[in-house]
Amino acid sequence: MANNLLKYTLLLPLLWACGSDGPSNNTGDEEPPSPPTFDYEEDEPNNTLANAQFIQLLPEYDKKDIHGYLSAPDGADCFYFFLNPVPGDDELLLSFNVDMTWYTTPKVTLYQTIYDELGEETGEYLQVGTFVGEEGYVEVTAYPIEYDFFRRNDLFFVLEGFGDGFDEYVIEFFTF
Repeated sequence: MANNLLKYTLLLPLLWACGSDGPSNNTGDEEPPSPPTFDYEEDEPNNTLANAQFIQLLPEYDKKDIHGYLSAPDGADCFYFFLNPVPGDDELLLSFNVDMTWYTTPKVTLYQTIYDELGEETGEYLQVGTFVGEEGYVEVTAYPIEYDFFRRNDLFFVLEGFGDGFDEYVIEFFTF
């Protein structure tokens, strides 16, 4: 009995010094952590404005995210938002960030549809913003997006990457 007490007396300081708080109850049967979940997953094909993936109405006051994969250097992923601000508002303030691997430079270009005098789409788009990040990240805060019920009622978000190969990304966005 005294011999066992001596063993434990010597063993406990050793375990404590190694950062352990005693014998583990780990049986190896624990479930691995679940993968992260995202509000939206990229859906191919979405590499042109004509086949942009519809995401949701804006404004969005809670942060949402889009997860996808981009084939750099010649790939693009295009997303479409319909603008529906509070009556009387003529702009939305868009905030977003794009997180990619460090060796890819993200570029985001924003467009709105151009309509003719009868309110029909012309097939052309007005570029309303371009943002280039560095080392896999770009962030924009409170960028104004013009809204008009008949002429400026949508937003296209185009993500391109300058780097090597196939790259995973997460876009976080919200408006106010």
